[in-house]
Amino acid sequence: MSYNDVIPKVLRFIFTGLQYKISMIVVFSTGYFFIWLIAQEARISGILYSYMWCLICLPCVHVWYLMPLAFFLVLSPQRAVFLLMITIASGFWTMNYEFKTGIWKEFIWAWVFTYIPFFILLIRDHFNYKLPWLPKYSFPSDVDIIIPVFNEKQRLGTLLESIEKSIKYFEVDFIHNKKINFKVIVADGGSTDGTLTIASNYNTNIIKTCIRAIHA
Repeated sequence: MSYNDVIPKVLRFIFTGLQYKISMIVVFSTGYFFIWLIAQEARISGILYSYMWCLICLPCVHVWYLMPLAFFLVLSPQRAVFLLMITIASGFWTMNYEFKTGIWKEFIWAWVFTYIPFFILLIRDHFNYKLPWLPKYSFPSDVDIIIPVFNEKQRLGTLLESIEKSIKYFEVDFIHNKKINFKVIVADGGSTDGTLTIASNYNTNIIKTCIRAIHA
């Protein structure tokens, strides 16, 4: 049974039999690979994208299949997904037709109304930063991290270690292929417990070359 599907409907139009099954497996797996590649650090968005990809790869999509998306939209709002949750209600027309006539029949207008607005808005939201009438902002090449401290000897080392790991991950902007220069500044309020010693002598290259201790 196929109903209200997207990718399987397209692949069935192109392939048949074993070719269709293999192509579906390849498309399904490839999609999840790219979702993992792009969204592995954004867990909530990654779950949302994964579930959406599963839906559009299913051969049968009923209205209630989208209900779990409501939970993720609270944490990761997506206008296109919210619109889909509205337009997919057109599928009830097919069920109403079957209830009255006893015949299961899909209506092309319902499929178009369900998915075309969704894909248009999805593409628009993804590329809207390239529209000429929107303001454009250059990506930062320098980032200053200011840490105000006062007698934080016990916790400062852990914090600087965490910052060092984050800097190593974000120091290269792979999207724009640019290196980001980070500067970590410890602003001390007159510590007397050796906080500045931790800040000045932290045993990493990034922290050691970037930190400057400033006495308030």
